[in-house]
Amino acid sequence: MSEYRAAIHGHVNPINSGSNKKKLDDGLVGADVIVRAAARNRIDLLGVSSHDTTANIRFFFDSVKRHNASNDRQIIPVAGVELTVQVGPALGHLLLAQIGMQEDSFIQFLNRTINSGQSDLTDTIRRAVSGDYQNVIAVITHPGYDRIPSVPLSQLERLPEEIGSEAMRRVGVEVVNGFTAISGGSPARQEEALRISTSSNFARIGGSDFHTGFQVAQTTTNFIGQPGQDAAAAFLGAFDKRETYVEDRTNRLTMLRLYGVALHLLLNKQYSPIEFLIALSGKRKFDK
Repeated sequence: MSEYRAAIHGHVNPINSGSNKKKLDDGLVGADVIVRAAARNRIDLLGVSSHDTTANIRFFFDSVKRHNASNDRQIIPVAGVELTVQVGPALGHLLLAQIGMQEDSFIQFLNRTINSGQSDLTDTIRRAVSGDYQNVIAVITHPGYDRIPSVPLSQLERLPEEIGSEAMRRVGVEVVNGFTAISGGSPARQEEALRISTSSNFARIGGSDFHTGFQVAQTTTNFIGQPGQDAAAAFLGAFDKRETYVEDRTNRLTMLRLYGVALHLLLNKQYSPIEFLIALSGKRKFDK
């Protein structure tokens, strides 16, 4: 048997992409940095999930393609978006990702959902995993975290009944989020998310929520497959059977290094003073 590692929740910016200096997400580094870090840390599935935009998917897939062309160890890119969705009167975050393939129809679905404004959590999940698109999963990211839009833990517990058993097959919960764990997240909240994932039969996901290269492998979703088995197929099999497990290596040093990267970008005028202060606060922007 072989162990695989997935990092499917993270953010990039093509801030060093020639004349294209437009910031498309709140990541601190470009896709090439993320891909190199993933390769060093033996990540098999790597995903970028920008906030409410699909614009970074192209930069990211191009970067993975360049890496794979010159390296024996291949990385499977995962197309995804972290959507801001309506959860009753509040807002939450939902990661939608297509594992092992990239259908134009799925990207179009994501763009329609983004352009329609904040859509309903349960309705978005049902439409995404209904079967119209292949290999799509939905992940509730950093549930119960109060500093950024997050699905409340009480709503998380009710979700299986609201979306139905068929849709639940492809729904997971981020039981460990590396970014929130080092920026004021409550251990009790994390323990409650783990309890709910077990009692309500969600797939368990570990997300580093990376914004820099060194964060990529801090928190990963691990799974077992047959020797030589395609990592995407092994991931989906483990996800459906609820056999994924989380590896977490975050600590306070991670946040100090994150601040250091933000300061470097500020001094090199690739980050504005306001963006730097946002990074220090642990809060994040939600620009489309």
